[in-house]
Amino acid sequence: MKKCKYIINDLGVAYVPRPTSVAAGQARHIWLKRKLGIEVHIASPPVWKTLCEKFEVHVLEETKRKLPYEQKRKTP
Repeated sequence: MKKCKYIINDLGVAYVPRPTSVAAGQARHIWLKRKLGIEVHIASPPVWKTLCEKFEVHVLEETKRKLPYEQKRKTP
């Protein structure tokens, strides 16, 4: 399950906290950009703290996808 905190400021710019690794950051960036439909920027810890004080923190969460029902093939 994917889960990420983000903030959108008054100008419509999205910010996320600094990722724990480069690979995790790249995957999160692609996922958030696709889901939110806007460019996402990484905020340093001091900037993230300031943004949290000024704006509402949102959480985007994606649950596991259900696989489509697969019919069993009947053998002749």
